[in-house]
Amino acid sequence: LIPLLLFAVAAQAQDDVKRLHAIFDRNWEQRLKESPQFATSVGRHEYDALLGSVTPADLARRNDERKKTLEELKTIDRSKLPANERINYDILRRQVEQGIESYELGDYEMPINADSGFHSGFSRLAKEMPLVVLTNYPSQTEQDLANRFASAGVEVPDSVFYTSALATADF
Repeated sequence: LIPLLLFAVAAQAQDDVKRLHAIFDRNWEQRLKESPQFATSVGRHEYDALLGSVTPADLARRNDERKKTLEELKTIDRSKLPANERINYDILRRQVEQGIESYELGDYEMPINADSGFHSGFSRLAKEMPLVVLTNYPSQTEQDLANRFASAGVEVPDSVFYTSALATADF
């Protein structure tokens, strides 16, 4: 009877770990979707052409999603998780709680301050979201195209051009 009980407890703990990881996965995918620039910076390119939305309706919807995530986390018995998963649980729970607190305190109403805001990432934009210029000029090299931009007063490194000739060669 005791081995059966131990097996049932271990199975429940594994189920809780699987549920916790499912929450992690959903939370991560939602974060990428809601923050396309972040998604691009971590190598996920399905949202490259998008910018994040900060409309009041979207902010409220995100907060509702956080509340649902918190309620789902609360259904997992933290004490039955392995030690490393308890740490993961605690970190995610605190992040979700802080997001809810931030929304309820109206942090979104002050989008710019002395050290942060939507503008603070602009200096990293070129590194996190590299520019690529696609062209259909097979006879011109990347340097030719960079020179054309330079003659118009726009400095663009030749490494950002992707010509139809390069695409054909890659194919």
